[in-house]
Amino acid sequence: MMRDFEAWLPPSSGNVELMAAGRLWDAVRVPSGIGLSALARLGDDSGAVIEDTWGGLLYWLIRPGAAAAWELPKPCVEIRGKTSYVAVPPVWSTETYHRLRWIVPLTRTCYLTDPKPLHTALAAAIDALIGPQPGLLPCERCLAARMFGGRHGPCPCNHEPPQP
Repeated sequence: MMRDFEAWLPPSSGNVELMAAGRLWDAVRVPSGIGLSALARLGDDSGAVIEDTWGGLLYWLIRPGAAAAWELPKPCVEIRGKTSYVAVPPVWSTETYHRLRWIVPLTRTCYLTDPKPLHTALAAAIDALIGPQPGLLPCERCLAARMFGGRHGPCPCNHEPPQP
């Protein structure tokens, strides 16, 4: 894990702030189901992680541009870099009753996550969720149905529709 705190600090007030990504860090945004599985796989190798319980999302902070070559399915993993903003909770917001909180607290020794182990953990979590599909990437509707439950009509990517 990268342990540089840089010059950036999250909000110190009691308010959540929209902060620009792409300068000191990029954010890796994933649905909670995939994110919690990846977080368990990373263990102590994870840097700070924001949990958004409203949106059912987790965000990791990584070096800017470090995920540029990643090939993970878009509905599962989105990179928030330049031209993106991320809602960042105050550094003290770690309790479960906060809707936006640090699920892995941000500290001077726990800041950015190393992108290589994060990519590996996310790929394994996605594989566990949708199963291996050699040579064929599922469509967004297929992935969304598997991630959030439910069904959809005929799948343009020729996957078997998820079972309820």
